[in-house]
Amino acid sequence: MANPLSIWAVSDDKAGNAGPALGLAEAVARLTPAQVSVRTVRWKGRIGRLPWFLNPFPLTVLAGGTGIGPPWPDVWIAAGRATLPLSLHLRRWSGGRTLVVQIQNPRAPHAAFDLIVAPRHDEIAGPNVLSITGSPHRITPERLAEANARYASLIDPLPRPRAALLVGGRSKAHDLSDARARTLAADLRRAVLESGGSLMTTFSRRTPDSARRILTEALADLPGFIWDGDSENPYFAMLAA
Repeated sequence: MANPLSIWAVSDDKAGNAGPALGLAEAVARLTPAQVSVRTVRWKGRIGRLPWFLNPFPLTVLAGGTGIGPPWPDVWIAAGRATLPLSLHLRRWSGGRTLVVQIQNPRAPHAAFDLIVAPRHDEIAGPNVLSITGSPHRITPERLAEANARYASLIDPLPRPRAALLVGGRSKAHDLSDARARTLAADLRRAVLESGGSLMTTFSRRTPDSARRILTEALADLPGFIWDGDSENPYFAMLAA
């Protein structure tokens, strides 16, 4: 392989997929010289809603501006269902030059990948499957220290104990209903007021608008801050604090 390696972190840009793909790519780059590039998969029309086996010629239906095409990287690290139509062909397209890594259970033939990095709760096994606890991520001591210093003026004045509230939302298995949001808000208010601490809050793109509104209205007067969703997300600084 080339030195430095070329590594693509490929996803649909959803945080739950983009973070693990980039995190694993950055981890490789800490061990050996590498150039990491981010590639975002976008499909024309409704193609992206189809299962991978109904997209047999994926390069022809990619939306413009993805930067996905030859020359292929030395290492392809992909996460998310949207990447599968491409990942499944990469070894053939590259003539076997590209190491193809898929994060999470692909629910596709394992033999198409050089390595599958799947959380243990996916309960899959095989000679090319690496089971891990949780998911790859971008959190390192250095990144936390840098974020903590960058947001010091915002966070240092906050009273302790400091709590970080990372609000998710709808998925196939879960929902964040208005009733649950109200209960959560009441529990959090009580905890912060009783402890004399502060609350740092951030929402995800999956958080329902009504739940976001309920939580924001209930928590806005507490010591701390609520990320506005427009500026850079202080996620790493919240973890550091």
